[in-house]
Amino acid sequence: MKKLQQGLTLIKMMFLIAVVGVSVAFVIPAWEDHEEGKKVMEAPQVEKSIAAQPLE
Repeated sequence: MKKLQQGLTLIKMMFLIAVVGVSVAFVIPAWEDHEEGKKVMEAPQVEKSIAAQPLE
């Protein structure tokens, strides 16, 4: 009689964690560059809105 295998083995879990770790290592720098680029693009618009406000 065959025993049914349930769950993940330790090797499969270690492989899964490694794949997720490598994926995150590639995504985080790209995301940070995107956020920095967004701030650079937003700065001129903020400057214009500040310049357009009347002084009190």
